Amino acid sequence: MTMLQPGWNELGKSHEGRIIRAYANFDSGKVGAGGWTLILGGTHGDERATVPFLEHFIECHLGNGKGLGATAVLPVLNPDGYERNTRHNARGVDLNRNFPGLWSADADEPPGPHALSEPESRLLHDLLSHGKPARIISLHWALSEIDADGEEGYKWGRSLWERLHPHHRSLFRMKMPDSGSFLPGSLGTFCRTAMKNSVHLLTLELPYHYKPELNPLPEDHFITARRVWDAEREKYWQAVYPAVESLLLSAVGSR
Repeated sequence: MTMLQPGWNELGKSHEGRIIRAYANFDSGKVGAGGWTLILGGTHGDERATVPFLEHFIECHLGNGKGLGATAVLPVLNPDGYERNTRHNARGVDLNRNFPGLWSADADEPPGPHALSEPESRLLHDLLSHGKPARIISLHWALSEIDADGEEGYKWGRSLWERLHPHHRSLFRMKMPDSGSFLPGSLGTFCRTAMKNSVHLLTLELPYHYKPELNPLPEDHFITARRVWDAEREKYWQAVYPAVESLLLSAVGSR
């Protein structure tokens, strides 16, 4: 059973033995009525921006007693994939297709031989099942959108989006929920089915460019994201990180 303490918590290890850890600003045995929020990055190792964004957020906000609500940040769930700059883990499995709750061997990405076959997804499953966060914000790259699961999750996500400065809001479109759509083996489907919507999940898809065209999304958006990250990282950071920071702070404000 995973219990969180203030500071860095070792949750387990990847297939290749890299430590996976989360930083918490609370004791999970003493959580108040508002529950706690998990912020997650690096599920796909080639979604590069998610990891340094969350590492910087930890450094700036979680360890300094600024009065945030109970929050844990897991900056890189897939350290083997991050080391290789690959979407999948070291065993070639997409961790976001490896969760129980409508897991399917016929998923659009390699789902593993069975649900929770991977050490990385197992440790996150343990954290969610025993730690029971009230909210999850999962960072991905680079669809330039806010995607919320369920009606209540959508209301929460839209309220966060509307609170953003108009310039920051222009980096993301607010995706309308589809209650009949399930992505087999994904974290979102797990939260909606196995966890019976007991946790609100918000997927924050970082923009592919610091000046994105949202409608329609270009087919080569991920190629563009990699190019911009490699060639114009400072411009991307200066334009996008403040928007992400603002949304996260709004989500985890004092409770």
